[in-house]
Order: sequence, then C-alpha cells, then structure tokens
Amino acid sequence: MSINAKLRDMILDWNRKGISVTDTAHALKPYGITQAEIIDVIKAGHPTKPDPKYGPEFIEPLF
Repeated sequence: MSINAKLRDMILDWNRKGISVTDTAHALKPYGITQAEIIDVIKAGHPTKPDPKYGPEFIEPLF
C-alpha cells in the first residue's frame, strides 16, 4: 500500500517518541501497512525541505 504524507509523518513522530516498529505496525494494521514499509519510512526519514527565505541578515540603518 502507498503511504501518504500524513501516515509518514505519524510513523516518524511515533518513532521519535520511542514507539516500536511492532507496536506501530499493529496500530496501522487496518491501513494495510506492513512492518517492512514502516522500516522503509523510518530509514528514509522526512524529505528535505528548503530553508525558509528570510530577508537579508543585516540591514544598515539610515540616519
């Protein structure tokens, strides 16, 4: 089964909280997600997001 972004974020969040792969697989069993898919999601981690673009680091004040 294809894992959507919401389920991927949930799996990664649970992993950070220390919930085991077995318990995660048991909780997500109704969605048809296997332990192997959960392990793949954990190994892949979050997709890298570009750094937010803020203004210049320093703007010289006008007197």
